Amino acid sequence: MATLTGINPRIVKDNGTPVEFVEHNILNGESWSAGQFLNLNNDGLLIESVDGSVLLQFLAVTGQADPGNSTTAAKVAVLRSDLVLEMHDLDGTIPASAKGTNFKMDLSSNLCSIDVDTVSTPSLKIVQIGFEYDSLANNSADTLARCRVQVLSSVIDSAK
Repeated sequence: MATLTGINPRIVKDNGTPVEFVEHNILNGESWSAGQFLNLNNDGLLIESVDGSVLLQFLAVTGQADPGNSTTAAKVAVLRSDLVLEMHDLDGTIPASAKGTNFKMDLSSNLCSIDVDTVSTPSLKIVQIGFEYDSLANNSADTLARCRVQVLSSVIDSAK
């Protein structure tokens, strides 16, 4: 058991359908880290998905500093409910009973994590816990435990 380093989500499985990448202009004042969840605002500009968001459309391919305008584009991965992403828990361990359960996405300091203590405003479903897919690197007692998740289709659909 160890305290792991938090990581932003990354796509680890595409289920045989290649990930689609698109470009959208960025809202002036926005910035994010690679792997953060993003969505479009009402004007069709990219913004980071906020803490507890149920609007997740894209995954940032690279980090982005504030462009100082709304005419700079960024390349992003289009989220689908069949994509599997690896990420970590907000602040604790992930019990085996969490597998198959829907939880909240947390955003703190440009780091997206899953909050297994919060089932309100769910956006992510745990499909595997770290010790199940890599027992050498992950332990059931790890803090900031890793897991594999899928974005709920209702969250992707509501963002369109």
